[in-house]
Amino acid sequence: MNSNHTLAAPRRTCGDHDPSGIGAWRDLRDKLTEFAPDADIVFDRLAVTEEQITELELPTRPTKRTDTRTAGFEAAGYGESVEVDAIPPDTLRRIVRDGIEQHIDPRALRLSKRGERRERQSLFELAAELEEE
Repeated sequence: MNSNHTLAAPRRTCGDHDPSGIGAWRDLRDKLTEFAPDADIVFDRLAVTEEQITELELPTRPTKRTDTRTAGFEAAGYGESVEVDAIPPDTLRRIVRDGIEQHIDPRALRLSKRGERRERQSLFELAAELEEE
């Protein structure tokens, strides 16, 4: 905890790698920073990143010329655009899960998952008993 008694607040986002997707991420970052200037907020794009485009060989599309942010997007060297839906669902789930779980105590997570499994099993058993009646 820092001196003003706030917890670090990670903000993880997924969005298209295009002028509007990058713009939305920056807008969120700027507004939250302005709204809570003393908060310890970490901003991170989980997807789509330039590294993912290369590593996952994601299909690109031409950047929309009608978007007013296109010139800045291209000037920043972002290249072509990529939709977040280009990431295979299982891969995107892993990216998001990893982005969340890195902030959770591993032991607490294991205990929570164990409790969930037990509760789920109890519910299945209860449902089976009710069906028999």
